[in-house]
Amino acid sequence: MFGLEFLFSAALFALPLAALPLILHLLHRRKSTIVEVPTLRFIQSALQQTAARRKVQRWLLLAIRMLLLALLIWAVAQPARILASRFFSSAGDSVAAIVVDTSWSMQYRNDQLPLLDHAQQIVQSLLRDQLSESSVVLVTGDGEQGTFRPSAELLTQWTPLEYSASATPLADRVLAAAEMLSQNPASEKLLVVISDFQSRDFPRPLPKLSDDLRVVAIDLRPEQPRSAGVQRISLSPAQPIAGLGARVEVELAGPPSDLRPVSLEVAIVDGRQLLQRPPVMASFDDFGHAVVHFDLEMPAERWQIITARIDGEDPMPWDDRRQLAVEIPQQQRVIVLDGSDTTAQARRLVTLALDPQEGRLGSWPLRVENGRSISGHNAVVAILDALPDAPTAQAWTNHVNAGGTLVLMLKPGIEAAWHGPASEALEKLLPSRPFAADHGKVLRFAPAAAARQDASMADLLSNAAVLEGLRAARIVHMAVEDQRSTGLLIASMAGDERASVDRSGLLYLKRVGAGRVFTWSCIPDGVNTNLGTHPMFLPLLVNQCLRPLHTSFAGNAQVGELLSWPHARQQREMELHTPGGAAYRLPVSDGKATYTATEPGIYTWHVPGEQELRGLVNVSAPGAESQTSYRPAETLLPDGPNVLVARSLDELHSRIAEVSQPQPRWTVPLAMALLLLCFEGLISTESGPWSWLKR
Repeated sequence: MFGLEFLFSAALFALPLAALPLILHLLHRRKSTIVEVPTLRFIQSALQQTAARRKVQRWLLLAIRMLLLALLIWAVAQPARILASRFFSSAGDSVAAIVVDTSWSMQYRNDQLPLLDHAQQIVQSLLRDQLSESSVVLVTGDGEQGTFRPSAELLTQWTPLEYSASATPLADRVLAAAEMLSQNPASEKLLVVISDFQSRDFPRPLPKLSDDLRVVAIDLRPEQPRSAGVQRISLSPAQPIAGLGARVEVELAGPPSDLRPVSLEVAIVDGRQLLQRPPVMASFDDFGHAVVHFDLEMPAERWQIITARIDGEDPMPWDDRRQLAVEIPQQQRVIVLDGSDTTAQARRLVTLALDPQEGRLGSWPLRVENGRSISGHNAVVAILDALPDAPTAQAWTNHVNAGGTLVLMLKPGIEAAWHGPASEALEKLLPSRPFAADHGKVLRFAPAAAARQDASMADLLSNAAVLEGLRAARIVHMAVEDQRSTGLLIASMAGDERASVDRSGLLYLKRVGAGRVFTWSCIPDGVNTNLGTHPMFLPLLVNQCLRPLHTSFAGNAQVGELLSWPHARQQREMELHTPGGAAYRLPVSDGKATYTATEPGIYTWHVPGEQELRGLVNVSAPGAESQTSYRPAETLLPDGPNVLVARSLDELHSRIAEVSQPQPRWTVPLAMALLLLCFEGLISTESGPWSWLKR
């Protein structure tokens, strides 16, 4: 009745007693006494008024007393809300979806236990008690889609939840679970969300859900998060050189306005330490971010592991350290091709730029030679003041197609003699056919947009003034004509409003086959340009002759990503050793072996049957999970009577007990009964509100 049920419904059988005042009134009615008087004409009018007033008063009192008894009986029957008592239904046709956050942030320790352990306790408690008769589907953050199963079956086959990295926010999994429930024909549907409600997993509030869906959210976020973690490590230059300086940048996340010490060490794969840097204090800004830098000289070991660590105790220890795998590349053979006497000075400057120590530094990554034969060399540098013959041009093309690097430097004026069989072969290596143009001004140079994505230039361009002072009076003009070519340094003249793709440049990159061709539109002869003495020339030329960064045998990935070994074209299988000590033989398909990383640590690649280390991959936990930014569940869920939020298992039991008890609704009938008692007392007296009728 009216959406209510009665806890003492037997009292409703007493409702007929509400008619008792009427029955008593009818049983005790008396006729008026007839009084003989000499005459009635003076009092007849007064008797009629008094009789009418008393009749109305009596019937009103009867109605009030009957209603008063009915309200008292209603209150004794104890009316309560039906909706609250059915929030957790035990009906056989009820279904529930439990979404559990298994992200790495759930390793935060609260009361000495990770948040994921608290979540498992809550799930098992629900399955045993409130959802014991329901069909339940368990949804985790790893993206796997489950099916509805009886809660008893889930309990008997329970396996501990494991941490997993997800490419999508947990909010998407919640909406997917709500969609599963909406498609289920059951009459009672419940959605349970257990999470720490990190901003990364819940970037925005959830939209309004179906009205027939009840939602329970268990908000496990810590009251005062004090966790700090290492989010990312980067090395500049990305491909370091042994014996030369490098800078390590460490990005951190933590409590705003906090201070934490950060230390750095470099070790080899077996853990032997190569060098260590003293701690540096990281100061977190108002948004909880901090960046620290370490300058170091790279050791000569080929395989190196750089580790950044936050010192001190922390409730989420997994992100207190992060590693970066680095390979110091093996020495590359570079040949500077002999040419005419007019390019001798330029060849000498190029040779010194490629190896300033002229072979005296054993750890230098390039072994530079002069000659004509390019066989066995990784990179070839040719300084041209005239076109080569056709066989030479074809040999260069074959070298690049096979994965080698070719650096061409064109002397201004060569475009005037651009003809013959070799010109067509060279044009396949150049960004375009050279052409003459009169710019009439000394040229300056600026990096093109694509230069910041090129590994040979990205590190150099971190300093905005790196190109300051680079000049040229004359260059060989070319234009980018296909998508394989990219202008890296473009000419800059005052008043030149052409787009960068329409301008000539100083440096171009073209990908041909499996290799690369770098083209310089002038030579470092000190006549037309100051390129040879500019401080950018040496590192840029060395970077171009190093092995491309994407071919490195050391990689870095995150948990859940696919590890790929692209260097196995000569093998049928590759063997991968995991951080846990397991070894897997992986088939090679399309020249690659692949494996999905499931745990953080160092993975090593081997040829089956050999102990030699062929490559390694450092797999880190997801750095974005270090961001300890939480949002209260109340602000993320749509408000309504079908939503319940708790902060712990004990609070959940308390809230369940609260909503499972019928909510009494006695206030209104009791208040009305008291009001009617007062009103009955007023109208039952002659001097009450009826006195106005006597006037």
